[in-house]
Amino acid sequence: MFTIKNFHFIQKDIFQLSFIAILLILAISCKKNNIAEIAAIVPSNDHSPLETSRDVEFILSDSAVIRAKLTTPLMQTFFVDEPYVEMPKGLNVIFYDYQTRPSGYLSANYGKRYTLKRIIEVKDNVVVVNTRHDTFTTEFLTWNERQNKVYTENYVRVKTKDEIITGKGFTSDLSFTNYEFRNIKGIISLNNSQ
Repeated sequence: MFTIKNFHFIQKDIFQLSFIAILLILAISCKKNNIAEIAAIVPSNDHSPLETSRDVEFILSDSAVIRAKLTTPLMQTFFVDEPYVEMPKGLNVIFYDYQTRPSGYLSANYGKRYTLKRIIEVKDNVVVVNTRHDTFTTEFLTWNERQNKVYTENYVRVKTKDEIITGKGFTSDLSFTNYEFRNIKGIISLNNSQ
């Protein structure tokens, strides 16, 4: 469930605004709001966003428990065959544990959320920090909302207080404390006594 604050439509033209109003009426009048049905109404050959929002904040919850808060300066919604939301000016995410305490922080220069799959892909200068102050950097990361995990096949660097670990392929929970590499490339100890 998402709660959106500071939601502003930017009107491109009168036709697009009318089209949005028609879609909202259709969505409300349906017995259940089905994004796939709405996407089928929208022409898929038009690659311009149907909605554009600025300064968006939304909350992701699971079984009435807040799991994450995502903020972005610009969000564009595309209703195509596979609907998605694009965040071309970057995003920041705070992950929460089941006691609603912050458990991790993520920032990236670009994000894309596949609405039906509930998968978010972030790329370009992806930085994650967990509660132990371990810092993860990569250029691409996938967040699977249903499985509550993040993963990548790309190069990842993790800096802890004791070492720097580099590797390719990475999987973690949302707290970024239980993680594993598929292929470790190197470990550098930061302990001066060694």
